[in-house]
Parts: sequence; C-alpha cells; structure tokens
Amino acid sequence: MYSQMDRSAPWSELGTRLSFSFAPFLMGRPGWGLARNAPRGLDPVGGYAGSLLLPLAAFGLFATRASERWILLALGALGLLASASAPIVADVLAKVPPYNLAINERLAFAWAFAITALAALGAEAWAAAPERRRLAGLAALTTAALGALVLVMAPAALTGRLSPELFARFWLLLLLPPVGVWLVARWWRPASSALAVLLVLLVAQRVGEMGDVYGDFPRAAFFPRPPVLSKLPEIGGDTGTEVYRVVGRAFTFIPNAAAMWEIEDPRGYQAITHERLAATLPLWSRQLPVWFNVVPRLDVPFLS
Repeated sequence: MYSQMDRSAPWSELGTRLSFSFAPFLMGRPGWGLARNAPRGLDPVGGYAGSLLLPLAAFGLFATRASERWILLALGALGLLASASAPIVADVLAKVPPYNLAINERLAFAWAFAITALAALGAEAWAAAPERRRLAGLAALTTAALGALVLVMAPAALTGRLSPELFARFWLLLLLPPVGVWLVARWWRPASSALAVLLVLLVAQRVGEMGDVYGDFPRAAFFPRPPVLSKLPEIGGDTGTEVYRVVGRAFTFIPNAAAMWEIEDPRGYQAITHERLAATLPLWSRQLPVWFNVVPRLDVPFLS
C-alpha cells in the first residue's frame, strides 16, 4: 500500500510539520487528539525530547571537537525531514527498500536520539571546560526562537482541541527550561553540580509534559480473563508449562489481544509478512489490507 502512495507532504505544510519536533502541542496534544486543521498524518510526526536539551545540543555541535557530532547531525537532519514528509527527501527515501514499505514519519526517533546524544556531548564538554557565556547565549537564542514559534502558531493551537489553560501550561514548560539553562550557565558553580540541576529540570519538564498521557491501570481493566480459558488444562513439555495456540474466528483476537491472555495466535501480527507464510494464507484465512488475517471458518482443513 505505502509503496504506491505519494510520500511527500505539500510545501505549504512543511513548516507546521517541522514545528512538531520542537513544540508538539502547537496543533493539539499528541495522544489526546489533534486540531481539526492539523495536516494529514501528523500523529506519528515529531521527535521532541525536551526543549532543555536544545542549547546543550547546540553546544555539543559547535563548541566541541567530537568527530561523531557530524554523524549525529546528519542522522538527526534525516530523521527530522523524513518525519515531516519533506518533499524530495520523502520521495527519495521511499525509493530505497525497505523504506518504500515503511511509515517513514516514525524516523522522528532519529531526530530525538541525535538531539539527546549531542546534548550529552555538550554537557560533557561544558563540565570539562565551562564556557558560560557561550552556553548562556545558546540558551537565550533557543528561548527566543521557541518563543517566536509559539507566537506564530498560537492562533492555530487555540482554535484546535487545546484549551487556553493547557496551552499556557505547555508554553511555560517549553520556554522556562531553556531559561533555566541560561541561569545555570551564568550563575551556578561548580559545573558538575550545575549539570545535576539541569538533569532535575529536564526530568521535571518531561513529567510535566508527558506524565499524564498514559495512565496506570490494572490489566484486568482492559483484558479480564474469559472464563472459557480457565477450562483449558495445563499442558507440560520439556521446558515446563507450554502455551496453547488458538485462533479467533472473524474479529475475535484482533492483533496482539491473544498475548494478553498468554495464548498464541498463528496469524501473528508483523509489519512485514514472510513470503512462505503468505503463500498459505488463502488456504485458511482472508487477508485485510494493512492489518491482519480474518479467519471466517474454523472447519477449514489447513487450519488444524
């Protein structure tokens, strides 16, 4: 399916898509629903790792001599542009196997990884030789650039699904940490404890931004054990208790559900289907596009 699609986004959307990796709340709240005017396919876009890391990453890039910083920059740039479905980059990447089959917006992780690694290099270099004025200047530039981005995108964010209260919360969580880097770089001594302060600030920022996205609930709240499964006798093997392999008719046991009850589903659920397995599918199931296999009948001979 993906190999037949136009993989690049319009040039007019590129700025919005790129901004998602610097301020992901500007078109709604990821995981909670995006704005109605958000570009198509924006959900998997964005490799945001915390604005506090940006000045440290810039310091790692421009103020150190680590040879790997250029590899990280190239990797991060590729991830940033691919995640935004940037024209030219997205089209070229989609001609290279296996990226012609993949959801390449998920390469946003490469941008997040590169920023994090560059920030680690920057923190290490700054601790060894604290260039306070340079790091403070980078923190000030980061704050100013992110502030301008928020001002430009604020109308779109507020007309989406983000309340003014949440917008203000994320605005503060985005801009205050780089200000904290500026304060620490200018006034905190010694450098080793300054990095400890920045680590605490980073954790506080990420908890404030992401701490309530995924709640904690007991497994039984979503996957109560069906009584019929308790009637299955235990089966032993050379390595102890084994698991049953079962198949659900029609839409019973949609992908990954069987694993929650510790039973195996022979249909599996992978991004790529092995050719030898695919050759058997018409004998016992009906394959759905870009999803999994429906088993309409349980009396098919090959199924057993």
